[in-house]
Amino acid sequence: MTPTIEVTEFGQIGHFVIPGEWVEKELQRLPMQLFTLREFHPCEKPDVRLYIYYRGHPVSERSGESFEALLDKPPHELDESEWLSVQEVVRDAALPEVFERRRARTYDWCGKRVLIVDGHWQRLKEDSFAIFINAADHGCQVQEIHFVSPTTDYQYYLPDALLALNSIRWKQEAAEDYAMPEGAPQASAASHVEALVRLDEVLEKNINDEFGLERGQRLTDAQLRTLERVTHLEPNILAYDDEGHLVVRLSPGQPEPLPDMPGDNKGAAAQERMRDKRFRSTLETLTERYKSEELDAGDL
Repeated sequence: MTPTIEVTEFGQIGHFVIPGEWVEKELQRLPMQLFTLREFHPCEKPDVRLYIYYRGHPVSERSGESFEALLDKPPHELDESEWLSVQEVVRDAALPEVFERRRARTYDWCGKRVLIVDGHWQRLKEDSFAIFINAADHGCQVQEIHFVSPTTDYQYYLPDALLALNSIRWKQEAAEDYAMPEGAPQASAASHVEALVRLDEVLEKNINDEFGLERGQRLTDAQLRTLERVTHLEPNILAYDDEGHLVVRLSPGQPEPLPDMPGDNKGAAAQERMRDKRFRSTLETLTERYKSEELDAGDL
């Protein structure tokens, strides 16, 4: 089994766990290279990438101010004027002839307000999920995290990417963990009481369509429980987050210790494996049903 890769102290990222069975691509640094890049991919799928990127120079002061002002607002979907104001921040994703934008919104990702953009690269036939981070107080230094995959593989590897992205501890948070007194209990990505992991927009839309709901409307609690029963999911694993998006609710549970790991690492590792397995199983079940062309609307 490929060892788990952990990224530490990289830009705004204090700690970041790369999916198991993924490897880091060897990149040769070029003379006078200003940008920084770390790229990871599944062992047998180098065209499926999860990478951390910094362009090597700040954006303009005007773009930085717009980006900072955007993140100062409560989490929300960007309107067209806001999208235009951060075109320099999102780089090529701002070009409609190249990138088909599905959503652009601000979101509190693992406790940090970020800009999320997901969509489709038309010429490359790739889908992507990108996080843009204000790496300095003035908004001009922008760090990026991207999950990019051929469209045909995107849904399969999306659970791995989302689990990795939900493991992020930002630098200040990680520093606080490391500064705790010796002997104090340490937090880990797997030890949080509960994680809420969003479904992708297309999947959520297809579920709403089957229930006859418009975008922005929510299923009732009774409908959520019916959906779980029909698709044989765990009870109460589906919910809505504070922004009204459908999420998978993952609690760590009470796993058995692993025999080959010392001390306190047993429980944390078991929790992480359980959470990974439950999320992948849930997302694969929903994807199989709601991405199928043979969907039988009479089942619900």
